[in-house]
Amino acid sequence: MTILINLFIWMSQKKIREYSSQIRKPFNAFFDVPYTEDEIYEQIKTLKCGKAPGPDYVCNEHIIYGGNTLLKWICYIFNIILKCEYIPLLYRHGIIIPLYKGNNKDKSNPNSYRAIVLTSVFGKLHDKTVLRRINKMLTALDKTFPDPLQFGFVPEHGCIPALYTLKECINVFMKSKSKLYVGFLDNEKAFDKIWHDGLFLKLKEIGVTGKLWNILFMSYKSASAHVQYNGLTSDNFSISQGVGQGRVLSSWLFSLYINDLILLLS
Repeated sequence: MTILINLFIWMSQKKIREYSSQIRKPFNAFFDVPYTEDEIYEQIKTLKCGKAPGPDYVCNEHIIYGGNTLLKWICYIFNIILKCEYIPLLYRHGIIIPLYKGNNKDKSNPNSYRAIVLTSVFGKLHDKTVLRRINKMLTALDKTFPDPLQFGFVPEHGCIPALYTLKECINVFMKSKSKLYVGFLDNEKAFDKIWHDGLFLKLKEIGVTGKLWNILFMSYKSASAHVQYNGLTSDNFSISQGVGQGRVLSSWLFSLYINDLILLLS
């Protein structure tokens, strides 16, 4: 089993190296065209007030009430990101705030804390704009994603519909006095453990290519963070795996990462 796992990792890393080393990737009509003020403004309208700022100390309110002048410059910056295929350092950096879970848990144990991650509002707005383009591409190409059996992070889905479906299945089998086997898998710290090379190979396979693939690859492969607790601040450290708490794209990328599992079990 270990040999097969290592072989899979090696093959995936090889494909990622080959694709990322291409100087000129095929032009992608969905992602490589300049951003417009209208599409960015549509995402600004989804921002909510009263949220904590990230490492750049910019709040949602600054963007919401910044008017057309600020919108113009945001669009200008986003197009520079697209042209240069480079994400600013502050967009890739997060502030980790540990929150004690309570219930007399051991305060010296890191698992007794829940991590809240504060990231750049501009970075979140950029991710929202990117996600809209990805969804537009999936719709235009008539790609079914996520799988209809996936209930997590899907609009109008969630725990309640999933539990209802399971409960009804159990009722049907009980009435017919048949056996029903149910398996549960708990992905502990799932967001924090996602393997980057495997994730970005899946991203390419679903159709996210060109400049946007480069930008997202840099955004996650060179992410960093620091911890703030009780007035103390740690040194910055790099993040080598996971999709990051507090990132707009995290739930979508996690859904992409596990989507093949549903296909294999179907």
